[in-house]
Amino acid sequence: MSTRSLVAIELPDGKVKSIYVHSDGYVEGNGKLLVNHYATYDKAIKLFDYGDCSYLGETTNECSFYKRDWGRDGHGDTATYNNEFCLMYEYSGATMIEYIYIYKGGEWHVSESRGIPQSMLGNNAYDIGLVYWSNFEKVTDHKDYKNEKPSMSEVDMLGQIGKALKQTLGDKGSMIVQGMQSKDKTN
Repeated sequence: MSTRSLVAIELPDGKVKSIYVHSDGYVEGNGKLLVNHYATYDKAIKLFDYGDCSYLGETTNECSFYKRDWGRDGHGDTATYNNEFCLMYEYSGATMIEYIYIYKGGEWHVSESRGIPQSMLGNNAYDIGLVYWSNFEKVTDHKDYKNEKPSMSEVDMLGQIGKALKQTLGDKGSMIVQGMQSKDKTN
């Protein structure tokens, strides 16, 4: 149900750090958020302080990080690669990640997952076909950048579903969200 993405940053020594972001990975979502709120190296690098993320916010305090906010062990570290090529090689053929964002040269860039259907490959492939990554382009040059942000993000939609369930079920028990017991951030 979510549009999954990786968010990466090229470090001064050429190495690349990345984190997984579960929701709203499309350009009109995370792409615009990164361009509008993490447009400098100093702001962008702060995203990598807490590891993998359920969703991004306009500030790191508004982001939902798995380790910091959910207490999930194993999600607090960033992945580090020798360079951009090594990052892309690691995710070659990955069908679950749909966008990769990288901050380099003072700007955000995006690569999107694309595929060649099995029907074009004939008997030389299994039924999923062939998945590859587009070349990186500036997020602001991407065809979807000028599109309006969807009226309801994936995160908002899940929140509405949660509210509806709570109204229907009341406080008879806790809900499980993405495999974890939900908690009230105000407590």
